[in-house]
Amino acid sequence: MTDKEKAKEFLEEYLQRKGVNTKELFRCISPEHEDKNPSMSFYKKKNKCTCFGCGKNYDIFDLVKIEYNLKTFPEQLKKVEEFMKNPELIEDINKTIYSKKSILIESNEKKEISNNLNSIKKHVLDPNNPADIERIIRYQNYIKYCMSHLKECDYLTKRGISMKVQEDFHIGYDPNFRYSTAFKKAIIIPTYYGCLTARNVENDDSNNRVRKIGTAQIFHYDRIKENPDKDFYVVEGEIDVLSMAEAGKKAIALGSVSEINLLVSKLKEDKFENKFILMLDNDEAGRKAQEVLYEKLKEIGINVEKSNLLGKYKDPNEFLMKDREKFLSLFQENQEKKIENSWKKKLYNEKGKDLSR
Repeated sequence: MTDKEKAKEFLEEYLQRKGVNTKELFRCISPEHEDKNPSMSFYKKKNKCTCFGCGKNYDIFDLVKIEYNLKTFPEQLKKVEEFMKNPELIEDINKTIYSKKSILIESNEKKEISNNLNSIKKHVLDPNNPADIERIIRYQNYIKYCMSHLKECDYLTKRGISMKVQEDFHIGYDPNFRYSTAFKKAIIIPTYYGCLTARNVENDDSNNRVRKIGTAQIFHYDRIKENPDKDFYVVEGEIDVLSMAEAGKKAIALGSVSEINLLVSKLKEDKFENKFILMLDNDEAGRKAQEVLYEKLKEIGINVEKSNLLGKYKDPNEFLMKDREKFLSLFQENQEKKIENSWKKKLYNEKGKDLSR
């Protein structure tokens, strides 16, 4: 390993000794980016810091260049090597970086984030494709940023979704989404690499309630493979999946009834043996879509059944919000009945065997 490579790998320790928590977002290093909300992350694989707000990337040589006004690379390398030998000389980042940001400027981070997210529309990012890595990093940073602000918004909590479930599903909150004048604050639901659903927390009309970034996805579809022995409910909205999680049930979401064919094509290819229980919205469009989906899944040999558990409620989240106790107990009772029926079937089979001897 060359001296340069050794020096580059010292970045994480260097930042930590300067008082930076490299496991979390921290304020951008760039002198031009005020960064009131932390938006920079450390990436061990590349030994770089990347800011999703301004888009700047810094390695350890860039950092000491800014801190100590070192113009040439030999000077920068020498400085890093000095710190490697004498780490007690490393100064606090507030002294060497943040204190120099004496001019307060309006942050452009939200504009940059919007541009970054818009640039991945109609494109699924592949984590194994080198060309997508940088965009995935930006996307992941954005999700981390939103997750760090989740506790500032009680939108989902008011809808009956516990903070534990929200955190388990990596839900976030963007207080400056600024998609339009009617869409400024949003709950952010990551659906796949480079893809997300933004739910407006201030405007609930049909035209400004939801925005999709990236291509259409079946929410939580990847969890089916991870749970080969579990039943999965099929619902319409991502928040309905969270509602089912409150009841301890696995679920996937179409995102829209228009994505029926997407689910059918994916299940046809993957041929999962799980049971899928259809529980689309209890309105005219949802009921029609459920019948179509049921027939299509039957045609391709999927173990599927229809649920009538919603009763008078439109969807799982409405049920959870209006009668939480009944919602939770209903699915518990349903599970107990399933266990009881399984036990009776087993007992019957055992008796049958005994009688045949």
